[in-house]
Formats: sequence, structure tokens, C-alpha cells
Amino acid sequence: MALTDQAELRQLDDSAVLAAAVSRRRAVVTYNRDDFLALSNEYLEREREHYGVVIINSRRFPQRQPATIGRIVSSLHTLARTDPGMSFLIWLQ
Repeated sequence: MALTDQAELRQLDDSAVLAAAVSRRRAVVTYNRDDFLALSNEYLEREREHYGVVIINSRRFPQRQPATIGRIVSSLHTLARTDPGMSFLIWLQ
């Protein structure tokens, strides 16, 4: 689910985005390291589970470059073949 494809999600703040992902049993894939790292930690502190946060390294996967999307998809495909468990936090390198 991409936020840009979901009109009702576009205007949500980050905590609401994570909550929406949880309700849909989805992980969040984002460049927004600081906010989602804090939110993931907050979930852990409150003993709440989420379905994962994947933080994209902007140096390895620069935005607005044609080859980037293919590399992200390939890395996510590799990740999808693993079982990181609940509430995982992965730095896509």
C-alpha cells in the first residue's frame, strides 16, 4: 500500500500512518528514519506490536534516480523471503 495511492492516508501524521499499517497488517517502508525509529521504539516501550518498519538508507537508495526503485524492490524482495518476526526494524542497506 503506497500512501500516494490511498487518498485517506495522504494527510495522516506518522503515528497515524503506523497505526493504519498495523490495522492493515502491513509494514511501513520509509525514508523517514527519525520519526519511524522513534515510533517503533515507542511501540516497543508500550509493549505494542507492529508489522515492521523498513527504513531506507538515502545514500544507498537516493530518491529521484531511475535505478533506485528497482534496487529497492530487489532488496524488499530479498527481505520478504525472510521471517523477521513481529515489530521488526530493518535498515535497508
